Amino acid sequence: MPRHDFVHKNYGNMGSEFIIHHRTVQVGRLIVMFVLSVFFASLVKLHLKEMKILWSISGFLAFMLIYRLYNKVKRESFLVLPSLGIQVKTEYLFGHCDAEFIDILHVKDVIINEAITMQRVICYLAVLLKEDNCDNLKAIYPLFTHSWPSLSVIQPIYQITQKKLFAEHLKSR
Repeated sequence: MPRHDFVHKNYGNMGSEFIIHHRTVQVGRLIVMFVLSVFFASLVKLHLKEMKILWSISGFLAFMLIYRLYNKVKRESFLVLPSLGIQVKTEYLFGHCDAEFIDILHVKDVIINEAITMQRVICYLAVLLKEDNCDNLKAIYPLFTHSWPSLSVIQPIYQITQKKLFAEHLKSR
């Protein structure tokens, strides 16, 4: 089962938007985990031994649940505007969002990069940022860092982004 759904919205010459919708919270799994933890606590007779420990563990688990839900990503989007730049937006489950706009003057290129870990190779989409008054590389800005989509999802995003952002560059070559 895929962890996320991919949507491409084409706005013609105005640009494109790429959206990755994340899975919703699975309430069934949360209920099963709660029932198992209550069963385990009653199995070791924690409620008879020390109530402070039981309340401490319950409070810690409640805090961790709220923290995880607060940081749960609902949607990631990448908006390409050929004459203006790109916007990267992350929306969370509780409604807050992080958005960052990168001016076209600061975009050197959009690339597919790969990272090698101990167990696997991860391919990801990244924006190469350049310095203000020269063409030197300033930073690499990875995209879709909460979902890490597969290469089969990244390739069409890369191809469309190259066509939209650098169309006049490609024609002059």
